[in-house]
Amino acid sequence: MNVVLIDTACTERELSEPLGIETLAAELLWYYSDCNIDTVVLSLEEELTVEKLKSLTPSIIGISTKIGEEKEFNRVISIISSSFPKNDYLSPLVVVGDVYGTYAYEYILNNFPSVICVIGEGEEAWVGIYEIYSRISSKEFSVFLEALIKKQIPNIAFYKNGIHLTRRSVKDLTKSVYRNVHIYSKRIIKNNGIIRMEASRGCPWNECSFCVLKWNAKNVFDPHKK
Repeated sequence: MNVVLIDTACTERELSEPLGIETLAAELLWYYSDCNIDTVVLSLEEELTVEKLKSLTPSIIGISTKIGEEKEFNRVISIISSSFPKNDYLSPLVVVGDVYGTYAYEYILNNFPSVICVIGEGEEAWVGIYEIYSRISSKEFSVFLEALIKKQIPNIAFYKNGIHLTRRSVKDLTKSVYRNVHIYSKRIIKNNGIIRMEASRGCPWNECSFCVLKWNAKNVFDPHKK
């Protein structure tokens, strides 16, 4: 099954390694060897066109967007709509995550009710979404939503006669293997960008009431676990 992961970051802000889509790509490949993943990072001037998107024949499209990238997000949504006229079928399924998907999910779902938003960390949600999509025989969006509800996939929001939020789940990094494949590290370095190594998650300040990912000094990756 083909998955396309798109990072909408633009070079006007900062050229930074797209940890979000790299982490998701590594997680999906860890669990599903049959998963074929293509990635597109707009900050590296990787052009996304209707023709290119059609040629990738995606079953699922993931969009990683931060606050301030609404223009890029809307352009990507427009390209998806032009490539795959929408009906009640998963053609393809669109999943929105990162900061925009987490904090603006109400706006996104009210304007684009046929997408799924991931709230906070995305690994568990994406593994569940991929599993359900690959197993259900009917590709009707309404049937897919029923399967999501039955499976109780965490960290997602969707629209079904109103907006629904599933339970929150925080990844236990102490029991996890750091799998990031760093797809773009060499290109980022070549263009004088910022490379990141993830050791923990959240912000040490930990005082913002709106934050969905509180920092825990004990919840860190074990560098010896492989």
